[in-house]
Amino acid sequence: MAQGMRLIEEGKLLEGRAMLSRLLTAHPPLSRADEQQVRDVVASVNDDLVFSPKITPGDPLVERYVVQSGDLLARIAPRYKVTYQLLEQINATPARNLQAGKPIKLVKGPFFAVVSKSQFRMDIYLTGPDGLPVYIRSFPVGLGENDYTPTGTWLIKKGSKTVNPDWRNPNTGEYFAANDPKNPIGEYWLALEGLEGDALGKQGFGIHGTIDPDSIGRQMSLGCIRLNPPDIEQVFKLLMDGESKVYVVR
Repeated sequence: MAQGMRLIEEGKLLEGRAMLSRLLTAHPPLSRADEQQVRDVVASVNDDLVFSPKITPGDPLVERYVVQSGDLLARIAPRYKVTYQLLEQINATPARNLQAGKPIKLVKGPFFAVVSKSQFRMDIYLTGPDGLPVYIRSFPVGLGENDYTPTGTWLIKKGSKTVNPDWRNPNTGEYFAANDPKNPIGEYWLALEGLEGDALGKQGFGIHGTIDPDSIGRQMSLGCIRLNPPDIEQVFKLLMDGESKVYVVR
């Protein structure tokens, strides 16, 4: 850990990020305090490496692309298994303002998420060229009441992502319209498709926002994974439907 931190301090951000990312999935694991320190440092590094227009030479997770005549971000992004909204964000350029001949930064997706039930945390990763996970950043989450968030492997269901969704409570039948400020699932919805483990075959689960910030860090949902409004907005940009997997672990 000390070596990775030293690399960051020396400005060797790519090497430091790779080394510290490996520690987050190492066995035996780091202490929780050390893990949190690593996450904080690497997330800060990624503000520059991933979430800014800057391209660091040698970064295997991004590349420079010169916009061609007729290009649309909505067509470029799927080729890299990322969302066009993320490319808008990191390039500080609305899709409608894309200009032929101008270089933009692309991220090589897809992102994937690991949700720790015991720590109420979602960690976002990319996969490096060596096949190893590279840590990006984390978000606190709320989970299902009475441990009702199935573990296992999920996929962001193709075509399932919705901005300003409506919702019907499956237990009571109460309906909340899309623009209802009392809608418990907030402004974003990403449906989950269960692939492996306890998640296999499960229906009706998803990732969404919340209007109850006190529910984050607690088991209060009907089983879905919920995030605070700014966090679900970012996760919506990061996770690609039909491509991004979500691993729910103890």
